[in-house]
Amino acid sequence: MELNIYLKPVIRVILLVTVFTGINGLNGAYCGEPEYLKLKENKPFVFSAGFGYGIANNPCGNCNENSAIGGATLSLSLGYKINERFKIEFGPSFWIEGNDLINKNVADSERPNNKRTLVTFTGSYTPFRNVPLAIALGGGAGLLNYTPEKSTVSFYENKFATTEIFRGFAGTLGVSYKLNLCEKIKLFPSMNFWYMDLQKPKISYNTHTDYKKASVISDFRVSLNYAF
Repeated sequence: MELNIYLKPVIRVILLVTVFTGINGLNGAYCGEPEYLKLKENKPFVFSAGFGYGIANNPCGNCNENSAIGGATLSLSLGYKINERFKIEFGPSFWIEGNDLINKNVADSERPNNKRTLVTFTGSYTPFRNVPLAIALGGGAGLLNYTPEKSTVSFYENKFATTEIFRGFAGTLGVSYKLNLCEKIKLFPSMNFWYMDLQKPKISYNTHTDYKKASVISDFRVSLNYAF
């Protein structure tokens, strides 16, 4: 009888520890085990996907359109963490005019006509140890697709000839703040600035696009990062 009296508290403690460990194991199934249950692993590679909203300048030179255009932004990148403060990334970023996305009076064969694409190498640096704020600077190349005074581009209506495409050097600047969801998954709200210097077309013709002024976009984006 005395042995059972001393064993009962020990058995209860063992059961509580087992239940607590099992619950934490289920909670960590989505994002990995808690940090105090295992040593930190080196996960230098990061995949990032972001979505947001950006304001772009209107590339049209002589037309009665708004000087600023709103649209959706999307970004994808693959990165490598050199250390806790510095990371490099490579990937594309896209901007599509909002009217092209919400216009329902078009056929399935038609596609968005005003869009911009940037492909850049980007380095991000965290200057403060106790503040999860990072500054990103990138450079690469970009494309600008513009169809003046048209909401869609249709193959059947032969409107491809009015679409103008320009290439140029691209640069990006951004400030982001890190939110930890778990060990592998982080959330990064950010403010970003896109710049693209348009090249003069090799063939001289009357363009609607004012290629002498740069393409500029500023956007707010939320990116989800997965470390592996």
